[in-house]
Amino acid sequence: MVIQDKWEANHPGPYPWERVAADFARFFRAASNLNHAIQQSELLGQQYEIGHTYFFEVVDFLREDLQGTRNRKYFLWNKREALSPVTKVWTLSLQPLLEQYLSGLRMTERRDEMGRLEEAFLSPPESE
Repeated sequence: MVIQDKWEANHPGPYPWERVAADFARFFRAASNLNHAIQQSELLGQQYEIGHTYFFEVVDFLREDLQGTRNRKYFLWNKREALSPVTKVWTLSLQPLLEQYLSGLRMTERRDEMGRLEEAFLSPPESE
């Protein structure tokens, strides 16, 4: 199941796919940015890239976040930062997984690498 299909199966109220598609495109770029940072990492590498299913939760988090709203302008990012659905994906899914991958490293190495990966994912990707 692709994210669009998951969204369209039960989208909340006034938010059809066309309203959220641009933000999901940015989310896909953020996921790609994260995997690129993992691939380029001297501590991880290509074998640690994160599969697409880890990113699907963003749909459920956004649905929850939109409950009771009518005219939302920003969905996953505003101009400066990641919003709650994206930060929840990081905090609840990606960060614990990456911390597990890096668990054998010294604390400073792990902290620095996690900061670099977090920046790669949570920084607002450029719009196309």
